[in-house]
Amino acid sequence: MLLVGSLPIDAAFFIRLGGSMSRQLEVLGGLPLYRTTARMNGDPIELQILGFDAPARDVVDEVRRLRQLPPATGGGPAWLTWVEGNHHRHLLVLPGTRPGDSTAWLIEPRAPRRAASPGTIPDPPGFNPCPGATLRGWIALDRTRSLLTLSETPGTPEDALDAAAETLGVHGWREIVRAGGQALFAQGSRAGMIHATRATPASSTRITVFLQGSATDP
Repeated sequence: MLLVGSLPIDAAFFIRLGGSMSRQLEVLGGLPLYRTTARMNGDPIELQILGFDAPARDVVDEVRRLRQLPPATGGGPAWLTWVEGNHHRHLLVLPGTRPGDSTAWLIEPRAPRRAASPGTIPDPPGFNPCPGATLRGWIALDRTRSLLTLSETPGTPEDALDAAAETLGVHGWREIVRAGGQALFAQGSRAGMIHATRATPASSTRITVFLQGSATDP
């Protein structure tokens, strides 16, 4: 469980003072898993992924409190943004493949944002796994060509999973197992995952899809 009150005094003091965000996440219990360059909605970024032996909601609550961000509105994936200097920093927190685990995607820009119409998100490289939903963003990893997409739909999580699974099937992905709003897929040696959740019955469903090796070159 990630509770700053249980950290040594010097660790909690360090977090409140600042330091690199990646170091702050490590102090909170994050294990660095992967670092690479990537594209977020077409813009070049630096991406670091850390693993947590704690639920996504606990990680989100701690980061929000330490960065003095508004409280979370629900469970599932969370997108946090704050300003450091002249740049926006982003943190995407996703549920893990095992109950009680999560991953944090720390996103830092490598260049000024390209000019684009407000609210415009280009199509993801490769194929959109949720064509019937509203695309909220995507990240394509340069080295592995893995693709992560974030979408929303007014439908239920079950309907969202069914629709995304059908699209993946058309593109050669085979569903392996499904449970608790999450489904795992395979295509040869590559793995994929869909996570669908909604905070309340009246809210929209958030759909996160991660597919290894499915992104095309820019």
